[in-house]
Amino acid sequence: METLARASRPLSLVVSLGCSLAIFAACGAPPAAVAPAPASSASASPSASAAPSSSSGAEAASGKAAACFSAARGAQPLARVELVGDELLVCVGSKGEPTAECLSIDPRSAKVSGAPAWARAAVGALPSAASPEGKRTPYEVKATANDLAICKLGSAECTTLKPGYAALPGVGWGEDFNAAQAAKAGSTTTYTRKLVAAANDDGTKVFVLAAEATKKGAATTWSVFGDTFEVANSRRIAHVLLSSSAGSSSAIADLGARWHVAWVGDRLWLAGTDPRSGASTQEFLDPNAGTTLELGHPSFLLSVGDAWLVGTQKSGYGLVKIVEPRSLANLGKYPLPNQPTSIGDGLPAYAVARGDGTAWVAFANPPGVMVVDVAKHAASSPVMLPICP
Repeated sequence: METLARASRPLSLVVSLGCSLAIFAACGAPPAAVAPAPASSASASPSASAAPSSSSGAEAASGKAAACFSAARGAQPLARVELVGDELLVCVGSKGEPTAECLSIDPRSAKVSGAPAWARAAVGALPSAASPEGKRTPYEVKATANDLAICKLGSAECTTLKPGYAALPGVGWGEDFNAAQAAKAGSTTTYTRKLVAAANDDGTKVFVLAAEATKKGAATTWSVFGDTFEVANSRRIAHVLLSSSAGSSSAIADLGARWHVAWVGDRLWLAGTDPRSGASTQEFLDPNAGTTLELGHPSFLLSVGDAWLVGTQKSGYGLVKIVEPRSLANLGKYPLPNQPTSIGDGLPAYAVARGDGTAWVAFANPPGVMVVDVAKHAASSPVMLPICP
């Protein structure tokens, strides 16, 4: 299991995924099979490949920008990544700037062209997607502080479950409250959030995050468990320890964090977001055994078949990983020749699926692209996007 240090940067995503691309579906016509050259999966910082070819002769007449990024943009984060036909639109720009600079590239041939004017949308004004939580499932869970209603979409019939968990005294479980504020104010009020839960795809099971207190003399310690219930009879069938106040690297170790849960097959995706900084720690969980695969602080998660592509940042460079939730295994690691950027300003890397088992990854600072064959656990050498002299 790989443990990554908790980031202090907010996870604010500003990438637009074209042709209604969602994290769970590919878009665009599937291309011919891509056979990328294998890239090293070592953890050492990689070196950049040769610059791609570019075309600029007719761009002025066509209304397109020059086929290179200005030097000032070379260190800026991604502002937009979109699959347009057989090309990947890559835009860079910092939050707060009125426009971004964009290039189009075919990562298979490395041919680059200037992007059309419509691509240079306002930076930071674009929709985002970065987790399984937004996946539309046949069942939804309506939660209060004390019970859950598991309802089939489009139906008024719901099954009610009452776990009977206690509130956390003095801990910020409200949407607009956090533990640091409570401690500063010297508050002794009990704050109770809605239960955090998710139903699986057939509505037979519901997973709930539960905090339990252990008293030893005057001291009280809190532990967080993951409980799985059978919906039909409200019977708890699994109870696994996820974190405790004694110390844990779990995604939900911070009792003052905002928790997020979603089923991925028969595994769970968990995330804990610091309400002050927005930093999010994520992992996949086996709800029966309690074992996890830590994902760190991903800049993107992309489902490709049974595997997931994960973008993270290491010390001095980016990293793309192929992981499998079912086995909780890392299947491949591919370094990127870019420097970490503040996620609060934009994305250091992002990926879109092609629909044929491959994904195109764009990265920034400096900008470039990589083709990852998720099915074959292989990746091409990174191709750097040109910077104007």
